Amino acid sequence: MIITKNKINRFVAVLLCAVTLLLWGAALPSFASSQPDTPYTEHAVVYNIDSGTLMYEEAADVEVYPAGTVKIMTALLTLEHFKDTSAEITVTPEMIEGIQGNTAGFDEGEVLTVEQLLAALIISNSNDAANILACAVAGNTGAFLDAMNARAEELGMTSTEYMNVTGIHHSRMKTSARDVLTVTVEAAKYQLYENLASSAVYTLPATNTAKERTLRNRNYFVSTFYNLNYYRESVSGLSCSYTAEAGTCLSLVGTNSDGLRFIAVVMGANVPEEPEEGVIYACEDALGLLSWAYRSYKYFTVVGTGDMICEIPVSLSSSVDHVIALPAEKITAFLPSDTDLTSALRTEYTLNDQSLVAPVSKGQVIGSLTAFVDDREVGRVDLIAKNNVDRSMWLSLRERIVAFFTHPLVILLIAAALIFILLVVVLVAIRIAKTNNKVKYKRK
Repeated sequence: MIITKNKINRFVAVLLCAVTLLLWGAALPSFASSQPDTPYTEHAVVYNIDSGTLMYEEAADVEVYPAGTVKIMTALLTLEHFKDTSAEITVTPEMIEGIQGNTAGFDEGEVLTVEQLLAALIISNSNDAANILACAVAGNTGAFLDAMNARAEELGMTSTEYMNVTGIHHSRMKTSARDVLTVTVEAAKYQLYENLASSAVYTLPATNTAKERTLRNRNYFVSTFYNLNYYRESVSGLSCSYTAEAGTCLSLVGTNSDGLRFIAVVMGANVPEEPEEGVIYACEDALGLLSWAYRSYKYFTVVGTGDMICEIPVSLSSSVDHVIALPAEKITAFLPSDTDLTSALRTEYTLNDQSLVAPVSKGQVIGSLTAFVDDREVGRVDLIAKNNVDRSMWLSLRERIVAFFTHPLVILLIAAALIFILLVVVLVAIRIAKTNNKVKYKRK
C-alpha cells in the first residue's frame, strides 16, 4: 500500500480531533455527543418547524447549484400572488416557447387552473408549468425572475441567485443549503403546497385541448413509482430534483410520532466510484438526518402551571398570612432528548411587591418568572396568585384607625391640640393663682 503525504496529514488531523474530543468531551453540551451520520453529504441542514430551531448544519452557506429547488421559489411566488387558486389561466405561445427538460405537455390555448399548474410544477417537476405560472404572475419570465431574486433578498437568502424559473442548470445560478431551508420554511406555511407535495399521484382532468392526464410524484420519499427504496409515510415533500451538475437535491418535511415537523435539506452527495444499483446517496443521508432529528430532540415541560414558585406575605386577612405564586402558563422547550433538567434548569422570578394586602384575587398577576436551560433563556411567564384571599373587616378597621392616627397631619393636629390644652391649663392655673392672691391680700 502506498502511503501518500495527504493520507498522513489526514491521519494526523483525525488523531488530533479525537484527542481534542476526549479532552473536552465532558464540557460539551448534551446534544453535541450525538451528531447525525452523513457519510455522503457535504451540504445539509436540519430544522424544527414547531420551535424554529436549527438543529444541525454542515457547510450550509457554501454555494452550490440548486437544481429543481428553484421551483420552491416559483411555487411560493405563485401562492403569494394568487389568493384564489381556482383562477383559470389560458396558455399562450410565449408561455411555452423554448421549454426544455421535463414537461407535462401543455398546449397553446389550453385552459388550466392555478392549482392544476401548481400540481404539475410541484408533483411532477414540470418546466412548462413553471414557465406558464411565471408569465401569469409577472407577464413574462424575465420579470418573474427579477421578482424571485428580490424575494430571495427579502428573505435574507444571501447565497442565492436565480437565472431561470425551472432549475435547469445554469453555470451562474447558485444557492446554499441554508437558503433552500429559508424558502422551504416559507413554502411550508401553505397547506396546498404540502398537500400537493405529499400526493403520490394527481389526476389532471380533461381540458379544452387534452384528455385526462396522470401526474406522478418524482419525490422518492412520497411515491414508489420511480424508486421503491425510500418511501416513508412520515415525509410530506417538499422537493426532490436532480441535475448532473447539482446531483440529487432534497428539501423534505418529515413528521415524527409526536407530531413534530422537521425540514431536512440535502444538496447533492458524494457518489462512490462503484455505486449500488437503486441507491440514491443523497436520500440515504436525508433518511439519516430525519431519523436523527426524530429521536434526538423533543419538547420538555420545564415549568408547569402547578409548580409552586414562592410564598408572598399577605396582611389584613384573618384566614391566611400568605399566598402561593404559580406560573400563569407552562413553559416548554425544544431540547436534546437526553437533557437532564434537574441540573440544567434554572429559574429566576421577580415580584411586583414583596408583600400583598387582602383582598387578593385568584389569578391576580403578582410577578414574573424566567426559565433558563444551560443558561439559555427558554421562556418567560407571569406569576399569579393561587387562590382568593378575603379581607378581615375587623383587621381592616383596625388598620384604618391605626393609619388615621399615624398620619403625619393627624399627629400634627393632635400635637397642636395638646399644646393648646396645655396652654389653656397653664393660663387657667395662672389666673386661679392670681385670684387666690387677691383674696389673701384683702383679708389682711
